[in-house]
Amino acid sequence: MTFRALLSVPAAALAALAVGCAVESSPDDSAELTSADAPEAAPVVLINETCPLMGGEADPAVTTEWNGQTVGFCCASCIPEWDELSEEQKAEKIAAAKAGETENEMHDHNDGHEHGDA
Repeated sequence: MTFRALLSVPAAALAALAVGCAVESSPDDSAELTSADAPEAAPVVLINETCPLMGGEADPAVTTEWNGQTVGFCCASCIPEWDELSEEQKAEKIAAAKAGETENEMHDHNDGHEHGDA
């Protein structure tokens, strides 16, 4: 085989690749996605129905993750307090909330709102 024959094989392969890459798709070929096509957000599944700190109803919009599960709270002010608890205390609070043993006490976060049955 001659030197020219050896060079023609790679040259032919490169030419084939270049032609294959030059194929263009028209905008009409792609389907437009609408909001109806977008997947719906999965509903929030809380491990508790009551706030583990104050006993009020847990709000699915006020949550944090703990041990791979979503914990709900009555208000955003409870989350920093939750974060200060030890793992053991968190487990105890969740167990009490699931058992319905969390007291529903009024509390004031000094931000103008209170929770409770009052």
